Amino acid sequence: MRTSTSKKSSSFFPFVLVLFFLFFRVPCFAFENPSFVKIKDWHIEKIGSLQIIISAKAVYYNPNKVKAKLSALDLNAFVGETKLGKIEQLNKTIKIKKEQAFEIPLRIDISPETSSWNYIQALLNGLSMNDFILNIRGRFTIKAAGVPIKISLDEKEELNLKMLFN
Repeated sequence: MRTSTSKKSSSFFPFVLVLFFLFFRVPCFAFENPSFVKIKDWHIEKIGSLQIIISAKAVYYNPNKVKAKLSALDLNAFVGETKLGKIEQLNKTIKIKKEQAFEIPLRIDISPETSSWNYIQALLNGLSMNDFILNIRGRFTIKAAGVPIKISLDEKEELNLKMLFN
């Protein structure tokens, strides 16, 4: 009988256990969600008979002591409960520095997805230079230390057409 193989296997088990904890460990840092500051630099880029494109920049502050990277964006724009369109991320690579503010360039593509297009046209004609509330809802995902973190967003911005044309 060979007893030497049992000694090798008994010393192998702690080694495997240590490797398991190194590779499959839970991140040991507490990540605080970036805080919303404001949306700025509103501009109408294009107005057509079937499409309106608006650009803006969302400003956030990263309170964490780790860098991060924006990896996905899933936001929609609403006036009241009427969906105007999907919000796209203009710059695909957004690096988020630690303990600093960062900007996410956005593009709102308002197109006739439903029967709401007539409502949108009437709203824009009726509002002219009056204020209206634009609601931005959805979530975006950032990666900090390789860990994806989903952040929900439900912000309201008071706008008027005069602001958009400047």
